Amino acid sequence: MKSNYFRAKSLFLEVEQGFISEKANPIPELYYHLAFVNSQLHDISMAIYYAENAKYLFTQQLKYNRIIECELIIGINLTRQERYIEAREKFETIVNMCKLNKCHHLCAKGLHNLAYLESQLGNNRDAIKLYEESLLFKEENENSYLNTLLHLSEEHLKLNEKEEAYKVYNKVIAYYSTYNLSKEYYYKAKVEKLKFDGKIEELITLLEEEVIPYFEEINNVIYLSKIFYVTADLFEKKRKYKKSSEYYQKAYRLLSMRKGVI
Repeated sequence: MKSNYFRAKSLFLEVEQGFISEKANPIPELYYHLAFVNSQLHDISMAIYYAENAKYLFTQQLKYNRIIECELIIGINLTRQERYIEAREKFETIVNMCKLNKCHHLCAKGLHNLAYLESQLGNNRDAIKLYEESLLFKEENENSYLNTLLHLSEEHLKLNEKEEAYKVYNKVIAYYSTYNLSKEYYYKAKVEKLKFDGKIEELITLLEEEVIPYFEEINNVIYLSKIFYVTADLFEKKRKYKKSSEYYQKAYRLLSMRKGVI
């Protein structure tokens, strides 16, 4: 539902309840999508639960691509649980299988998530190499290409390679304009670029008039909580303490809400 995962989850759960009420055989696609939305909402235990159920049913149907998609969701959430050895094993198996079978789309996903795992372990240089390899299996006109670029920029920043990160922001903005891709990635890159340029007034205007309303509309609470803190900090630096306090309170409320699902 255009990244409105809370609403999507609610509807999928209604469907699941319908199957239960009718005592009908479960559909693996339903379990897969419940795994996906729960993963997007960082509900780790439920994401793994539904992914395992979906994988079991897809295995019976010999739907290999969907089995790999389920393994990816499980691996992502194992990473969140800091079960890095298990997660790395899954991602490396996925990458090797997909390279062998020339399944580029899923190979790119495996490499991206393996890169994220290495990043969590502080292996930023390894993460950069894996993100760059992931990009080789993606097309520039895909939203996932921009997502990987933004993760790549974060690794450069961790290594204090600010100029490299800045180049990545420009790439994201250029590809967004060229291929008419999701505003989500454009806004994320634009915010970081304006922070880098020190254009505080322009950044505040962009945040209040465009970025925050956009992420509120799609109910992306994870990025919203981050951007509320950024906005609060900007107002604090400008000595506008009332506005700053308002955004800190918004961030705190979102954080409190997220505690139930992380």
